[in-house]
Amino acid sequence: MKLFIFLLLPFCCISQNLSDYQWLLGTWQQSDPQKEKVITEVWKFEGDAYIGYSNTFKKSIKTFEEKMTIKTINGNLVYSVFAPENNAWIDFTMPKSEYVNVLHFENNQHDFPKYINYEFQKDHSIKAEVGDGTNKLNFHYSNIQNIDSIAIQLILSKMQLAYHSGNINSIAQYYSNDALITGGNTVVEGHDNIMKYWSSFQSGNWTLTTLWLKTYADHAVQKGTSKISYPNGTSDNVNFLLNWKKVNGLWKISQDIYW
Repeated sequence: MKLFIFLLLPFCCISQNLSDYQWLLGTWQQSDPQKEKVITEVWKFEGDAYIGYSNTFKKSIKTFEEKMTIKTINGNLVYSVFAPENNAWIDFTMPKSEYVNVLHFENNQHDFPKYINYEFQKDHSIKAEVGDGTNKLNFHYSNIQNIDSIAIQLILSKMQLAYHSGNINSIAQYYSNDALITGGNTVVEGHDNIMKYWSSFQSGNWTLTTLWLKTYADHAVQKGTSKISYPNGTSDNVNFLLNWKKVNGLWKISQDIYW
């Protein structure tokens, strides 16, 4: 089984809340120049879970790939990895007693590893350890600079996570002050009105899917689909077109068109 990346923030409180782990979102990398080997992982938030994609490259050729998820199951955070060699998902559960600064998952029924630990360092690197009580392996990961398209996808993940966590009106912070939302009979303009617009939504799970994204210096255009699933079983499904612009170096939505 292949091993994966996690980050830890130096928090001091117990948590099994997905919204406390936004630090995981982004792109991370471990490299070994001597072996010409690079492992890259991209994490985003979709619906009600963190979704991770891992790719291993050797001499610029992809040699391995896997998918991971982190979601809440029966009150516990569960890290699952799809192992191609077994054609099955393998689950590791976080005990309730663990602290956020020592992200810990266990599966005593698995051969190796039986536990996974990750520790966030002051230099923003990660020291990870996996083992079975007798044998262990250690890894060191670094954050890599996101390109504009990855930065925009990261914002979409944060928006979905805010919705899932019930902090819906905070989505307005990702719009520019002069932003415009249009669709159907809806016309919403300006930061205060956009905050009121998002505050009117019911809680639920929000899934944003990008169909294409093109960046042009300080501007970008993105097309995709949006699905909001509500607790009563209903859902809203629309297409969207977002115009983005950089404001003081940060990507903001300047126009949100849906149909």
